[in-house]
Amino acid sequence: MNREEFKKVLDDHKKWLDTGATSESEGKKIQLDYEVVSSIVREFDFAYAVTNRCIFRNVTFIGCKFTSTRMVQCSFFGCAFRNCNFNNADFDSSMFYSCEFVMCTLYNCRLAHNMISFTVFHESTLSLCNFRNSSIMRSDLGKAKFVNSI
Repeated sequence: MNREEFKKVLDDHKKWLDTGATSESEGKKIQLDYEVVSSIVREFDFAYAVTNRCIFRNVTFIGCKFTSTRMVQCSFFGCAFRNCNFNNADFDSSMFYSCEFVMCTLYNCRLAHNMISFTVFHESTLSLCNFRNSSIMRSDLGKAKFVNSI
């Protein structure tokens, strides 16, 4: 998926959210299963988006919201999340390789069965997050704050 196609998907999702987020709304909810490469996404609301089996390479998310977003079995390579909020997001069976979470808030997120490698959580708060059966290797969690996460 090229940048223009990705932008159109984002625009359609925004229109769907802005017009009530129902089946009668204009636009449409994000439902991706493509590869997204080298994009920058600023202050976008991914609420209720579904991106199962998507591959993200070198995508930077700045000030984005991921409320009840399903990103199951997704792969993130070299991605950056800066000042993003994740509430009730589902990343089950996903992979993060060489990514960074900077000043992010993750609340009640499902990160079970994940492979997290060479990833940095810097000044991020993870509350009530489920990491069960995840493998975290060579990642920097030293500047992260964990609150009742398992």
